[in-house]
Amino acid sequence: MAVASIITKTRDALVEYLTATITGTSNIYDEKGAADKEAPNVSCGAENAQEDPDMPQSGNFFVDATVKVKTRAIDGKSGSDTLETEVFTVLESDDLGDQLSAAVDDYVVMGLAGNAEFTEEEDGDCWIATWRRRIYCAASDI
Repeated sequence: MAVASIITKTRDALVEYLTATITGTSNIYDEKGAADKEAPNVSCGAENAQEDPDMPQSGNFFVDATVKVKTRAIDGKSGSDTLETEVFTVLESDDLGDQLSAAVDDYVVMGLAGNAEFTEEEDGDCWIATWRRRIYCAASDI
């Protein structure tokens, strides 16, 4: 149950933070509900939660957070670049941990591990740009 809770809270924090921060789009979703949504959209995910091996039974986890920006190829590269730039700039803010901690109740980010990873790929008639970052976090209700 603890792993599912921390993954859900991480996704929720990403959705809430981006929804409050990104202007001009309401298409920001939990990845579980984004597959059937029309592009452009932003999907927020979390996976691979591992409890801190140095602090067993602490409830502190390393979680891989993922944000995907999906745009239609027909809108052109500049159309996709605008949304990607806005989303990724917000995610690379110096206070990301504090912002995510404030976004949902009973969730705290204690640190961000390493640097973010960015990738791009095509999926049919869409472009998908992905941001990945390992987050060190805890949820008080687990």
